[in-house]
Formats: sequence, structure tokens, C-alpha cells
Amino acid sequence: MSSTNSFEVLRTKIQSSGKLPTGKLKIEVESKLVDKVGGAMDITLKANGKLVGQGQVPRAISLHFTTNESLDFGSDTFSPVS
Repeated sequence: MSSTNSFEVLRTKIQSSGKLPTGKLKIEVESKLVDKVGGAMDITLKANGKLVGQGQVPRAISLHFTTNESLDFGSDTFSPVS
């Protein structure tokens, strides 16, 4: 699912198809460019080696800047609500 916020930044949300198991988990996020930087990127989510979700980011960016966001599970611990 993609949406544009008030700063015209495209945000894509990819989530698991169900609840994650409780306890200690190994979470993997695999990203693979479909074609070239600026194009689509396939995303695969795994928990303990098992596929739990997948999707596609419509536009991937190169690392021309430093990201300051965190990877959160169950809640957003870094960005304020906008």
C-alpha cells in the first residue's frame, strides 16, 4: 500500500500477513531492485526463516542522504505523528 503525505513523500507500508510469533525472533527484510535505482524494489519479510509478508516499493532511492528513521515492530518509536 502506498500513500503520499503532506511533504509529497511516497511512503509504502509492507506488513506481515498475520501475527508474528511471540518470543525471540530473527526478522529479515530483503530488498531487491527490480530494474535500476529510482525504479521499483521487491521487499520480502521473514520471521525465523519463514515468509510472512511481501510487496513492492514503487520507487527506490539511492543513498544520497543519511536516513534517520528506525525499523519498528508494533509501534513507531522514532518519528512523530504528522
